[in-house]
Amino acid sequence: MLQNEVKLKNINDLNWNGLDFSQLLQEVKPHQNNTHRFFKINEISEDKAAAYRLSMANVIATLRGLNCSLVYLFSGDENGVALYIGVSSHDVSADIFESGEMIKTSLEGNFLGAQITALKNENSDIEQLLNQPNHLGLIAGIPSFNENDQTIAEHNLQGIERIANSLVNEKWQLTVVVEALSRDDILSNLNDVYRLSSELSSQIKHSIQASENKGKQESVTEGTSDSTTKGTSTSNSEGWDRSKSTNGSETTNSSAKNITTGGGTNEGSNGSETEGTSDSTTNGKNKSKSDSSSTGESVSVTKEQIDKRKEDQQKHLCEVQVSRYQKGLSKGLFKTAIYVSAENKATFERLSSAVLSIYQGNESTMTPLQLHKLETSQRVKLRDFITIRSFSAGHGSELVCTQEHALLHSIPKKQNTLWGATLLTSEELSLVTSLPSKELPGFKLRKSVDFGLNTPINKGCNQVKLGHIVQNGRFLKNTQVSLPVDHLNKHIFITGVTGAGKTTTCMKLLLESNLPFLVIEPAKTEYRALQQQTQDVEYYCIGNEKLTPFRLNPFQLSSPFSSLMGHISVLKATLIATFPMEAAMPSIVEEAIIQAYTSRGWDIYSNENYLFDDPFGANSQAWPTFTDMIAALEEIIKSKGMGKEFEEKYQGSLVARLTNLTLGIKGRMLNTRHSINFDALLDKKVVIELEELKDEQDKSLFMGLIISRLAECMKIRHKSDKQFKHLTLIEEAHRLLSKVEQGDAESKKLGVTMFTDLLSEVRKYGEGLIIADQSPTKLVADIVKNTNTKIVHRLLDASDRNVIGDAMSLEDDQKGFLQHLQPGETIIYSGGWHAPVRMQVNQLADTQGEAIQEADLAKQGAKQLWQQQAHLLPNTSTHLAVFKNHEDLSGWLVSGMYLLNIFLRINHELGASYKKTKCTPLMNKMQINYQRKYNEELEDLNILPPQLDALLVALFMDNAVLQWDDESYLLAKEYMGTAFSALAESTDAFNQCKQSSVRSLTCCMTNDVLAATNSI
Repeated sequence: MLQNEVKLKNINDLNWNGLDFSQLLQEVKPHQNNTHRFFKINEISEDKAAAYRLSMANVIATLRGLNCSLVYLFSGDENGVALYIGVSSHDVSADIFESGEMIKTSLEGNFLGAQITALKNENSDIEQLLNQPNHLGLIAGIPSFNENDQTIAEHNLQGIERIANSLVNEKWQLTVVVEALSRDDILSNLNDVYRLSSELSSQIKHSIQASENKGKQESVTEGTSDSTTKGTSTSNSEGWDRSKSTNGSETTNSSAKNITTGGGTNEGSNGSETEGTSDSTTNGKNKSKSDSSSTGESVSVTKEQIDKRKEDQQKHLCEVQVSRYQKGLSKGLFKTAIYVSAENKATFERLSSAVLSIYQGNESTMTPLQLHKLETSQRVKLRDFITIRSFSAGHGSELVCTQEHALLHSIPKKQNTLWGATLLTSEELSLVTSLPSKELPGFKLRKSVDFGLNTPINKGCNQVKLGHIVQNGRFLKNTQVSLPVDHLNKHIFITGVTGAGKTTTCMKLLLESNLPFLVIEPAKTEYRALQQQTQDVEYYCIGNEKLTPFRLNPFQLSSPFSSLMGHISVLKATLIATFPMEAAMPSIVEEAIIQAYTSRGWDIYSNENYLFDDPFGANSQAWPTFTDMIAALEEIIKSKGMGKEFEEKYQGSLVARLTNLTLGIKGRMLNTRHSINFDALLDKKVVIELEELKDEQDKSLFMGLIISRLAECMKIRHKSDKQFKHLTLIEEAHRLLSKVEQGDAESKKLGVTMFTDLLSEVRKYGEGLIIADQSPTKLVADIVKNTNTKIVHRLLDASDRNVIGDAMSLEDDQKGFLQHLQPGETIIYSGGWHAPVRMQVNQLADTQGEAIQEADLAKQGAKQLWQQQAHLLPNTSTHLAVFKNHEDLSGWLVSGMYLLNIFLRINHELGASYKKTKCTPLMNKMQINYQRKYNEELEDLNILPPQLDALLVALFMDNAVLQWDDESYLLAKEYMGTAFSALAESTDAFNQCKQSSVRSLTCCMTNDVLAATNSI
């Protein structure tokens, strides 16, 4: 029991003066066996101050039953503030670790989303705080709230942040040490309070009575009396032996007279006899008169005397203390020591004043907070005060604090021992141990909103495990969020600003699905991080031939089963979606495409080719190119007769734009007869990077061409394998699927619509699309609305939040919260879910980690080229015996194209003439470089000049797209090798080829088309 039974011997000595702990604190000695464990709270979810206090009260209530003290330590310095909560004990039997875990779990449960870090005892920050010498004081008394003031409550004028803001750049600490009281001790205290209250109640009131009486009496009496008497008497006597006696008597009375008549007879043996007679008459008269009067006066006074000091004490016990102890029975009662400490005296005094002011409410109290400064010449360490300190009778405690005094002031006392603390309820404690309701330097507050916490359970099917549910910032490790693999073909939309985690989420989807995939990445190289998780990813760096060669003829069909007219429509839509067109331009473009096909022998109605026997063969010349289309376009524009002005306009708008696609590296990749085998890519994990393409229209065009080829291949694959599934990720989808704004050309709208329809169509072929973009408002509305699953990372723009929020049925506060999501956090919603869910994506690949090196990428590209050599280099692939491995072939592609372009440049400079042209310094320099490189290749490949010439001819045939007839190609294939070796000898030798006696060679080298070509 905390107190002995109360026996009031000196009740008149009770007063409101609290116990002075200053002297007692000076004699405190360090605990030898003190152990502790601390946690640092770095961040919590934003809420109201009242909610924080209620949550902290719940945390404190869990302290009951633990054999240790809870320590709340809030410190400040020049770097900001730090909040530590931990446990400590000097009892060797206490399980500090488990007690700490209970406190941590309670904190996490009551402050959802709190970031709590467990500190090791050797942690330098907390150990420095505990061992730092300080000015120190104990604050005793009961803190109180500001009551009945809504304005004050809303602004939280009693928050710890007000102390922190008043002590910026100062070193200080507010430490609260809490130890739970047992239920038996609480009951004992409550009973003692009842008894003390009863004793006081009997001595509060005293009554004093005074009285005075006065009286007077008077009496007068008068009387008159008359009386007459008359009597007669006769007697006769006789006796005998036997005796017999008879007596009689009669009396008559009146107011006038009295007559008595009596008779008696006696007989006896002696023979004696007596006889007598008596008469008597009496007359009387009486008269009386009396008067009496009396007067009296009486005065009485009663006085009541109340002992107000005892009345207040009894009222405090009955109305305050009883209520507090009753609350303590349900929520706990705690010994509490509040310490303030600071590095210097001035800061200590400011801290003390702030604590006394802020934590004392606006209502009067009998037990206010009081500071007990440790008066000593030496500063003390906080480590010595992280447990409740007790003092024995030897310190004079009985002299300064009786049992009654302890009850009145809520001071813990048991027999001859008292504690340097105050008994507080969990509600009172929550005021001085609350968390900041405003953000402070070093302490973050994050907004949080409620989202769904349950997703459908999909059993018996393959699933993509994306991450775990987040409950108001709290990571629920055992609640996974997953999507059935079978639902991926319903398409997924992922959005969020840069750095929010879109790429990480996309990688998670790709890797967890275990499906083959294609990634189209327009602007970055982040998907190289996939190499960390799987080594079988193929990369194609569009525009960087040294790393990974890429070829795509937009006019080539994937299969004999493809529809030529459908292919033409998609190609036209790609062009008009990429390049703004007006009026009749789209129709002219479509006509030019059709004419390019017919010029190569195609019947667009029957899908038959009348010029080539095997149009789908590896080395087929049946497919038109952009060069063919541009030639047809020029003819069509002239044939329309639109006048010179329109003709020049169309020539400039269409021919100039499309001609750009035949030049440089774009021309090498697009203006080609051959294409990479896209059907083979469907079975692999492929990333296509467009970073090297700097023009936005070029990026859009390549994206459109790749996607349309993919859709065509998936349609063909589905016919042979209906169970086949594939994923395609389109990053920055707005480049191709941008929202059509008012004023945009109708052709653009048609092109975008065609692509949205195409993407919707591929679902039935087993293709799942993952569409990623930073801004939902930039995309055509159908993309956002018609995707089954939507994953949203942080979005800052309000219009973006509203668009995607409406598509996911988010509430207004949930829409607003999208801007507060952390990297890797998402709001995910899928068709059929009851509510959107907040999720933390489990990261697999690290986009910030070390990416695959370009040297390794080049090696991977060489392997890919070797696998695709029959499709990309059908003529060169007939000379594979020359190459030792795939790296030799890849190196030859770079070196061979270098030699070919020098060859074509010199030939262009010389022109299609038989006359000898004077060599310029540039031509001489180019010939020297050609000669050097030619000889290097002879040595590297260890072959003879005729073999090298044959390789150059084959490479030329694989890459050159010239307006030649079949005869010209045959001549070049047979005789062009001589020119290659001649140029390696000298410019003069090369020029002699143009004047050779061999007519076929001369025809080849003086060809106007060849002369007009300066590179491929």
